[in-house]
Amino acid sequence: MTEHYCNEHNIAFVKHTKGDKVWYSHKLGSEWCNEPKEEAREYEETTTKEIIPEKPTPKPQPKPLTTDGKNKSYALSYAKDIACAMIKSGKEMSTVKVIDVAKLFEDYLEGKGVQPAKSRLVEEARRLGGVDIKEDSQ
Repeated sequence: MTEHYCNEHNIAFVKHTKGDKVWYSHKLGSEWCNEPKEEAREYEETTTKEIIPEKPTPKPQPKPLTTDGKNKSYALSYAKDIACAMIKSGKEMSTVKVIDVAKLFEDYLEGKGVQPAKSRLVEEARRLGGVDIKEDSQ
């Protein structure tokens, strides 16, 4: 911001306020030189506009892909279904394995690392010894 000077004495004015009154003056020896009210008003109007920055427009926040943990619930349910099928077929399935599969389903449902049929889910089912999953060869 540029300095606000007294044209007559070439000395910078000092801003003074009392309540809602504003005036500019500078000391000249033992006396005070006051800026005329009209000039002070014009200066206030021009500088106030420069000083007050515009409020930045808030950026819209992206909506989360999940709501209320629904994807986690679905993922755990799908993993439980795989575990039940494996246990019925005589395979071993631990809680840790169920949670690992649920995490893979959750990633899939949230669009993280979504892959085609030859996905981590298929590979994880094979690794866990689940039923043989046939893939389409394209």
